[in-house]
Amino acid sequence: MVENDTNAENCKLTLIIDAAQKRFAYYGLSKTTMTEIASDIGLSKASLYYYFADKDTLFRAVVKREQDFFLNEMRQLIQEEKTAEDKFFNYTKHRHTYLRKVFVNLTQLKMTMDHVKPLLGNLMEVFMKAETELIESIFQEGIKKKEFNNMNTKTMADAYISSAQGLRTLTIKNRNSYVLEKSDFEEIETRINIIAEIFIKAIKKNKDESIA
Repeated sequence: MVENDTNAENCKLTLIIDAAQKRFAYYGLSKTTMTEIASDIGLSKASLYYYFADKDTLFRAVVKREQDFFLNEMRQLIQEEKTAEDKFFNYTKHRHTYLRKVFVNLTQLKMTMDHVKPLLGNLMEVFMKAETELIESIFQEGIKKKEFNNMNTKTMADAYISSAQGLRTLTIKNRNSYVLEKSDFEEIETRINIIAEIFIKAIKKNKDESIA
């Protein structure tokens, strides 16, 4: 009975977040109301507020689900690669694809930088922490397989994630909205690829060391 109740609650939460995501994407955050979201799925407004205190909280739930989906997808994708180096570059590639998706979504919402940062609260910090742990696990695997030199994997992973984030920020720092041109994304991708290559060259064992 408890399990059935839990499944029913999870299904209802998924239904609410799905409806909110569609509304946010089509009408934008500011023009979407809790009443409309509730109406879309046949809930009373009071029932919707039972699950989410306000629209901002519901928006954060939408973003959190997108972040979790990306991280879970990345964990699965990197398992398909045989070497730690390939896992690392696979992550780099798909992380950029995720960045473009995020910016497209926020452009549709017509959100400004000043609006979105306080709205998301600590979600980005939590996301970066999870990313750092993912990269650290790749570095640890590389050491175990004798692909990478011994290192402080936590420090190195944090350095990479911070560097990559810094390069992205460098490109968008003068923007007042989430509207980027194709050239902006290409510039970000080029810079990230360069920093990824630098990190791999710094930690990768040479062939003689790998055989030893």
